[in-house]
Amino acid sequence: NYEPANCRWATHAENNQNRTNNKLSMQKAEEIRKIYKAGGVFQRELGLSYGVSTVAIGKLINCEIW
Repeated sequence: NYEPANCRWATHAENNQNRTNNKLSMQKAEEIRKIYKAGGVFQRELGLSYGVSTVAIGKLINCEIW
């Protein structure tokens, strides 16, 4: 329902986070960064574990998304 009372301005990043087809929550994104920072795991492994692409993991780690 796009009535003015139901709408608000949001950045592109906020809109992406609010999408219904997002596979990751903010909590999972932080978890992935923490795991990767600790070392010993490849981006591909994280992608497989969380059901997202290696590209998405790379962008997440480099703070391009989330």
